[in-house]
Amino acid sequence: MCGIGGILFSDQGLVHRLTLMQAAMGHRGPDDQGIFVSEEAGLAHTRLALLDLEGGRQPRVDPSGRYALVFNGEIYNHQELRAQLRDFDFRTGSDAETLLAAWMRWGQGCLPRLQGMFAFVIWDGRLRRAFAARDALGVKPLVYAVSGQEVVFASEARAILAQGHAARVDEEALVEVVVAPAFSGVRRSMFEGIRHLPAGCLMNVDQRGVRVERWWEPRFCGAPEVDDDELAARLRGALERGVERAMRADVPVGIFLSGGLDSTALAAIAARHCAGQALAAFTIRFEDHDQIGYRGDAIVVSDDAPFAEAAAEALGLELIRVVATQRELSEAVARVAAQNDRVPAWEQELSQDALARAARGRRKAVLVGDAADETHFGYFFLLDDAVNRSPLALIERFGARQRAAFLSERLRRDHDPLRALPLTYQRLVEAEGYSFDGPPEARVQAVSCLVRQLWLGRLLHNGDAHTMAHGVEARVPFADLEVLACAQATAPSQGWRGGVEKHTLRQAVAPLLPAAIATRRKSALPRDPRLGRLYQEALREVAAAEGDFVRQYLDAAQIEGLSSKPDLSDNERATAFTLLALLHWKRHHLG
Repeated sequence: MCGIGGILFSDQGLVHRLTLMQAAMGHRGPDDQGIFVSEEAGLAHTRLALLDLEGGRQPRVDPSGRYALVFNGEIYNHQELRAQLRDFDFRTGSDAETLLAAWMRWGQGCLPRLQGMFAFVIWDGRLRRAFAARDALGVKPLVYAVSGQEVVFASEARAILAQGHAARVDEEALVEVVVAPAFSGVRRSMFEGIRHLPAGCLMNVDQRGVRVERWWEPRFCGAPEVDDDELAARLRGALERGVERAMRADVPVGIFLSGGLDSTALAAIAARHCAGQALAAFTIRFEDHDQIGYRGDAIVVSDDAPFAEAAAEALGLELIRVVATQRELSEAVARVAAQNDRVPAWEQELSQDALARAARGRRKAVLVGDAADETHFGYFFLLDDAVNRSPLALIERFGARQRAAFLSERLRRDHDPLRALPLTYQRLVEAEGYSFDGPPEARVQAVSCLVRQLWLGRLLHNGDAHTMAHGVEARVPFADLEVLACAQATAPSQGWRGGVEKHTLRQAVAPLLPAAIATRRKSALPRDPRLGRLYQEALREVAAAEGDFVRQYLDAAQIEGLSSKPDLSDNERATAFTLLALLHWKRHHLG
């Protein structure tokens, strides 16, 4: 796990600019740094060492000197790949060296062979061109900017800004994060001129420009001819192999445990691979935790604490309770906004940050249950006919109409978000071959497509940003290609049975789990619902200090009204969080 950056088709101050990029991403790689410079390209790397602690330095250059690689992520099956690359003279035990050899042998055909998570760039000095790729679901980030012939890329936008790219807000991205934060920051960067390489895509770069294409097809059509029992057995085997691969490291690997179906299933499998020591499981607690009630909450429907305790006892885990006070969480909004180059979308990002801070120094890598709900029909609103009838209905379910009122009159007029965003989402769904018109199963597929393409993209980005901010690697077994193939073979009618979400996944992992967890309803990573008043106080103060930005992009009167309300609903509290995070983000990234 690392930070990568580079400048292609330029010889202007490369070492200085690359050094600035490294400094901006130092949190991603506190263990080592490296720079490669040629006549018209430079690559930079910051390293978090988890594999081949001595020999895994980057940038990696092949023995001929023709190819140079920078790589962020982990190739869990690199030893198996080496067995197919016996004629290469491997000099280290690092997966980076294996990756470079695999690309030299198979070109882009190496990508479907890679089990893991990755974003990498390879510079070919002889042909003066570069190749880049991201893993199937986009667990690892890659952003880039083009100026004339010059192309600058990095793991985080802040590194591109650090070497001289102007920090200007992208208005369309700002509108989306205010109105539909859960779907924001995936299609567009928050910064003008900076783009994301999409998940599951590759990129060829030469002096003619940048060309992006897919290498992995995100088609989830189901295979009804596969019966439930066979599919569940196949999925259990794939998940067991995926977790075993994700536990490979030269340092101990822990887990973020909620006591839900997904993380507990991972813990049950991972506990077998801990070399005789208990698996370290980190779980979140809040100040006066027993006083919190989640009845009526839209997505957090039950308390994780008793389920996490039961899972730890049943599986023999070392349970590490991470306690966060209300004041600590409220004050963490500024930090979370500073360490995320996309505006924070969910209050749960505060919980992710607290868990990662606690893991720092104890574990360099943790398993997380991300991607299970989005790929295995895990959200109850998929079956709600009032929600799955259109993209507008979906974002209105999460308060889009009320949120739009917080935009300035100019942005509402110029961008018309309640029309433009649903139209954009509709086109995205149709481009993938789905439609909101038709029978219930077709609508479930359409909503699921949006959830996978946007919601999941945002979720995975947050997991990367907030763990790497503290030098911790988040590993995502549900993004394993073998596990994803099983998800792609699951039809909605199999993912749901009798109104129960994740039916096939439940069937697959039930034998591994305590009964209460195997039947537990989906509940999101918890947030402290008592933070509304602290958000209001901070929002009033920061909005006053950032008056020019507020007047240009937001509605000051609406913010004042929200800041002064005696009681906030769940959606209003979440909106206050979004606005507060946006203003802190502006202060840190735009000045």
